[in-house]
Amino acid sequence: HVVGIGILLLSPAPLGEPETALLTAFCQSAALALSNATLRDELARRTRQLERSDRVRDRLTPLLSWDEVLEAVFEEAVVLAGAREASLMLFDRGQRTLRVKRARGSHPAVLRAVTVAAGDGIAGRVAVDGRPMLVEDLTRDARMGRASRPRYRTGSFLIVPLLVHGRVVGVIN
Repeated sequence: HVVGIGILLLSPAPLGEPETALLTAFCQSAALALSNATLRDELARRTRQLERSDRVRDRLTPLLSWDEVLEAVFEEAVVLAGAREASLMLFDRGQRTLRVKRARGSHPAVLRAVTVAAGDGIAGRVAVDGRPMLVEDLTRDARMGRASRPRYRTGSFLIVPLLVHGRVVGVIN
């Protein structure tokens, strides 16, 4: 958001009211042009988001099997987030646990062996609460319980619940 623009003009000749009025009008026009450019950039960003949303909807609509939909949802979430590492964990209501169904990044085979009890850890809390959790800075977020987690190779992460008819069926990390 452009608040204003200013110009410092050094001139060997004295400047008067006509030059002040001209430069003031110029700065107001420049600020308006910058504001318009900012609005165009925001419109382009939102248009790209809508196009991605349309692409995801078009990709998911014809899919019929649970596994096809989960695979497509996982892949699209990874692309949308620009994630290097990700996992899709499914919630087993009977055992009240999450188990990794799909993983990308470091050691996916190891991740698939991981089981998280409902309410335990961050993924377990998201599964119970049904609300996304964003951790912007691992070193400063009190919800992490400790300052350093060596297994995380990023400073931030997002966990989002997968809801079907208002019930958590899994989470995407």
